Amino acid sequence: MAQGDSKEQSKGDGKYGENLLGTRVARDRSLSLDTGGKQVPVVFEKRQGNQILRTVKYVPRASLLDRDNLSSAKDPFRGFYTLFWISMMLLVMNLFITSMHSTGELLSMTFASLMSRDAIMLALSDGVIVGATFFWVFMVKAMYRYKLRYAKRVVFLLYLYHALMLTSVISWSQYREWPWVQSGFFVLHSFVMMMKVHSYMTVNGTMSDTHQKLLDTESKLAKQLAEHYCTDVDHAWEKAILDLHLESRSLSTVPKQDQSHDSLYARWMSRPVQSGTSSERAQKLYATLRTDLPKAKSPVPEHHRLIHALQSNTLPNHPRKEQVDVEHEEARDPHPFFWHTDPTIKELACRIVELRDNLYEARDESRSVGPMWPDNVSVSNFWDFQLIPCLVYKLRYPRTQSVRKLYVLERTLALFGTFFLLYVTTVNLIMPVSMDPTVPLFEAFIRLAPPMMLCYLLLFYLMFECVCNAFAELTRFADREFYKDWWNSASMDEFSRKWNGLDIQLGSFSQARKLAHVPRILYST
Repeated sequence: MAQGDSKEQSKGDGKYGENLLGTRVARDRSLSLDTGGKQVPVVFEKRQGNQILRTVKYVPRASLLDRDNLSSAKDPFRGFYTLFWISMMLLVMNLFITSMHSTGELLSMTFASLMSRDAIMLALSDGVIVGATFFWVFMVKAMYRYKLRYAKRVVFLLYLYHALMLTSVISWSQYREWPWVQSGFFVLHSFVMMMKVHSYMTVNGTMSDTHQKLLDTESKLAKQLAEHYCTDVDHAWEKAILDLHLESRSLSTVPKQDQSHDSLYARWMSRPVQSGTSSERAQKLYATLRTDLPKAKSPVPEHHRLIHALQSNTLPNHPRKEQVDVEHEEARDPHPFFWHTDPTIKELACRIVELRDNLYEARDESRSVGPMWPDNVSVSNFWDFQLIPCLVYKLRYPRTQSVRKLYVLERTLALFGTFFLLYVTTVNLIMPVSMDPTVPLFEAFIRLAPPMMLCYLLLFYLMFECVCNAFAELTRFADREFYKDWWNSASMDEFSRKWNGLDIQLGSFSQARKLAHVPRILYST
């Protein structure tokens, strides 16, 4: 078959694939081999199936009210932000003068004594809740070691943990007779811990099940190799690698005198490296070998093409998703038998490549492979997740280059300053009205509405701008968009989506569609 005919046929019916060694290998044994082709990476075609939930993506962003946000600095209404704090200073001075004239003291400490009641026990109880969450790190390790199925057994323990945790927290708060401040903090923090554990176990549990499927598929591949070559698995593997070498007629595109690349290819193709999970396989070996491969032209990502198709369509009926061309993605951890000529072996290798890709974090703009499950399962990794101000677990997050100590100091001072304003407002404007039984209900509502709204704004700033930004800086977490412009909301549902980005991310994570990948070849030009 002529070379031109073979190229034309490969584009027409897809019976040809590019192998990693620089040779075009026929999928059908009846077709001849063309050794003059180019090398291209393996790619994936997206389809629906069992896939890790990956809809929530973190990118480096600053919060809207952060002074380092360049876009907010250009806002023509930025002066109102400064005016708000000036007004708060004048309000506090006014309240101090009023309190001095009426009670003879600058600031009442009644509320402070209420908040500090049983503080040591509250701290110990909260520490027990946080410490109990580390149990799930060892549970994931047990799932990996003893091949426990998350979807069948462990998920039941997870929901049992949620029920016991919630019951214990509420019962303990009532037993200690804590005031509403301590009880509210204790219960809300336990909710945060439960949401973090749920996200952590959903990701790692799904990946654990994927890892079990990977091991089962590798066992099927080993059995198929032994049947195909009529020998034991180790010798069959060596013969399969030898067949690939003979079909490609060369080990790589590098010069023959470069023995270092020959040893890298041999190491990468070896059975121990290609079995199970391996940080060396994709991050070291294939990362080095991939530099020898010419870049192939990849189609536009699926979500970009879908948006473009919907925006450019002028017909009454928008195109359905299946009418838009599929997305292609380069395989980050390919298998050498992906280019084997036996269709069954090739199909199993394709499945292995698909399952491997599901054990990595979702692709980002850096195009780095990143950690592979279960390398992320450790106490230090979970502790890092506990400190990061987010509710959706990821194998990796966007990070800043360093921790700005002055920024942490600024956020800490802002935390205490905002809490002081919140305390003054509560003591002078809320407690006198709420504790007076002679005030009518409607009058109490009218008098409490302004200070309650003010406390809401202060509490919002304290949580998202002070606490979340401080922990984000300490952990070098780069995505600081904890909220959006909720003050411009025109409806309650829009307000709910914008004021708390952490909960919305967790909701999107829970309701995400599961995606899978089918290996497919992308031809270069």
